[in-house]
Amino acid sequence: NLTGRPLFAFGFGLSYTNFTYENIRLEKTTIGANETVKVFFNLTNSGKTNGEEVPQLYIKDNFSSLSQPVLALKGFKRVLLKAGESRELNFEITPQALQLLNKEMKWVVEPGEFSVMIGASSADIRLRTVLTVGDTASEK
Repeated sequence: NLTGRPLFAFGFGLSYTNFTYENIRLEKTTIGANETVKVFFNLTNSGKTNGEEVPQLYIKDNFSSLSQPVLALKGFKRVLLKAGESRELNFEITPQALQLLNKEMKWVVEPGEFSVMIGASSADIRLRTVLTVGDTASEK
């Protein structure tokens, strides 16, 4: 919960082209604590030059019982797109991506709402949606 901004955000990079992120959607909007779900989105090279982009998946437990990071990187992909090319991409969200270490030092998935975010860097979040995890608690 610190304030201040880094000079360069995590995942920051320069490109000779522009990328557009659109149409985020979850395979299911509600899952159990032991289930896996995919998040889909479209990535378009909207510039005039071929280029690579590294879309990043961030997840945040919106109502955690313990203090959590503002953003947690849970996946990324390097994608080469020709100028004008679009592609549907996805990330798999596993129970491990939703876990936190509780007060008893056990990995658990708490029920509740999780923000699912996709961006070009930690400071450039382009898409957001909400995933709900049902009441079935999971311990490992």
